[in-house]
Amino acid sequence: MTPNQFIAKAREYIGTPFHFGGRLKHIGIDCGGLLVCVATELDYMIEVSRHYTRQTALQTLQAALDQHCTQIAESRPGDILLFASKQMPGHCGILTADNTFIHAYDSPSVSRVVETPLDAKWLSRVVAFYRIEELGVGN
Repeated sequence: MTPNQFIAKAREYIGTPFHFGGRLKHIGIDCGGLLVCVATELDYMIEVSRHYTRQTALQTLQAALDQHCTQIAESRPGDILLFASKQMPGHCGILTADNTFIHAYDSPSVSRVVETPLDAKWLSRVVAFYRIEELGVGN
């Protein structure tokens, strides 16, 4: 599995409706479910419990990423971003380029999987970067 394959598989989920705890492509998915499903389709196991609340999402996501991935200091496309803020206690996405990422996002204006610019607002919410070590370098 390469970073480009991971990104391409994640892009297949764009447009999938947001559903908290969801794990179904084109039906309903949340940010943790997006990671689980993309990795599973590429024969890699990331387990993120569906049994968390919005208040415990950050701890749940961070524990899963700590177990299945390696925390890194600098990111590259194909890496996983972990976000936190008051409005969004725990959230994750997949970096697709230096300035964009894919995530299952629920807001009043967006409630689906989208590819979003990684602007200053989003960067200020990043608490950690993770890499799936099995992701090779290159295509």
